[in-house]
Parts: sequence; structure tokens; C-alpha cells
Amino acid sequence: MIEAAESLVLLKLTTSDGVELYPAFQIQDGQPAKGLAEVLRVLNSGTHSSWAWAQWLNAPLTGDDGVEQPANMQRLREGQLADVLLEAKQDAAVWRS
Repeated sequence: MIEAAESLVLLKLTTSDGVELYPAFQIQDGQPAKGLAEVLRVLNSGTHSSWAWAQWLNAPLTGDDGVEQPANMQRLREGQLADVLLEAKQDAAVWRS
């Protein structure tokens, strides 16, 4: 798991007292969710905060019509990798600015 986290295949969260956590939400059918590594690499280009990544992946989204949409992690599970990557690139650019 440590190697997977270091290579951004898995998300690792470190608590303020140094405990390392590997959240279950990123696992699908016993494997990292398809496309997660690509998304983590993009998010890393905007901020190195894995806590920000976890929030970004799991926060509910609101569409232009005000209707709640699935979180980015759910969208990944549903195979919407291209859409999630586009959102990740846009948000990473904002974080860098």
C-alpha cells in the first residue's frame, strides 16, 4: 500500500498525529477504482494536499440547474473518467493560481 500511495495509485491520508489511512472509498471490486491514479496525478499538479483530494473526490456536486449530482468518486465508479479528469484539470489549475 505504501508503494501504491507513493506512486499515486492509492490515496493516503496522514492524520495530525501521524497515523496513515487508506480510505475504503477508493477501492472498487478489491482494486483501486479505475482511473483513480490518473485523477490523483492531475490533482497533485494543483495541490499536494491529499486531504483536499479526498474532499474533492467525495464532495457532492451541484449542476448548473441547482440539482445535486454524484460526487467525483461516484462518477469514477460509473466509468465517467474523461469527465472527472476534465474537472480535475480545471480545479488543479485554479489551485495552482
